[in-house]
Amino acid sequence: MAYVYSTLTNDQIYTLWRPSKEEGKPNVAIKKVQIKGGHGRMGKNLVTPLGVVTEVTDEELDALQKCTAFVDHVKAGFIKVEKKKSDPEKVVSDMEKKDASAQKTPLDFANPPKVGKPEDDND
Repeated sequence: MAYVYSTLTNDQIYTLWRPSKEEGKPNVAIKKVQIKGGHGRMGKNLVTPLGVVTEVTDEELDALQKCTAFVDHVKAGFIKVEKKKSDPEKVVSDMEKKDASAQKTPLDFANPPKVGKPEDDND
């Protein structure tokens, strides 16, 4: 067993593909693993978790580690794999906090971009 911690906004379904045996036919999905998301997405009670955890089997972890998208999310700091279960908020404290699909918050508007004509930039 392993535990996958995520700070991604949405659930992710990572798919491991096998090339088709017939030319011109699409690749075949051989394994799908869903990892929970939910950080930065408001739900019914307007409280969003800092991170979530999904328990995976050793077989699922092996498939995930062969999936390019999963590896990219690990490298980007949105996913972390641990062998023991811990409080998700503690584990994700040093991970990336916001992916591109996270909802906007008031902090996103604290320093709005300057609007005007290009010649105004010389001020």
